[in-house]
Amino acid sequence: MDNSRKIIITLIILVVVLVIALTGAIIYIILQGNNNTNIPTTNNNINDIDDTNTYTNDIQSDDMTDAAEELARETFNSQFTSYEGDNLNAAQIRSLFSVIEESNLSNTEHQVTIDNTGIISEEELTDTGTYTVELVYGDDDYVDEIKITETSTTTPGNEDDMDKLLFNTKFTSYVGEITGEQFSNLLQVIQQSNSDTPDHQVVLTSNNLQQQDLNSINPTDTFVVTLTYDTEGYVQGINVDRKV
Repeated sequence: MDNSRKIIITLIILVVVLVIALTGAIIYIILQGNNNTNIPTTNNNINDIDDTNTYTNDIQSDDMTDAAEELARETFNSQFTSYEGDNLNAAQIRSLFSVIEESNLSNTEHQVTIDNTGIISEEELTDTGTYTVELVYGDDDYVDEIKITETSTTTPGNEDDMDKLLFNTKFTSYVGEITGEQFSNLLQVIQQSNSDTPDHQVVLTSNNLQQQDLNSINPTDTFVVTLTYDTEGYVQGINVDRKV
């Protein structure tokens, strides 16, 4: 009887040990399963980081492109912005014409035109004149047109400036290249002006014409006219050369 009890107790102990071992094995398997479940989550985080880096790189690339375009635009426009404003002299305008020409030759994508309602050539400039430059920008914010006009120095109520403007206007329309017929008209204008305004005599000069040439002007010949001004701003000299 005692032996049977010992055997039963031993069997009970073995069963308890087996149950404990089995329970431990089940817990271990569950824990391992949980660890394996976390692995894909880690991979997802890595993918998220990669996606974030790609997005950040795209933003940085776009920013660099925008900065490069802005620099190119500012560099292009800076060729002309230094001339913008009032009271520029003839030498500055001649320089501007050269800049426009060189820019159009080197940059076919962004061409700059000159507004034909203003001054469009160097022949229209006078050494004593002052000029205004206005810049016009296209839809891409690049300068695409420039307007050059003569600066008006006449102020309301200033009769002296008005008289000066009216006096000079008689001659400024002949500046540049003219025909022989226009030259004949200019001679009459000079003669009449000297008769009407003895205080402001206009002298005719030439580098390649003689006095006898003035008596036989060919209407089809071409002449070049330039003006000089006195200290008060009145036209005092007109030089006319036959264009060779």
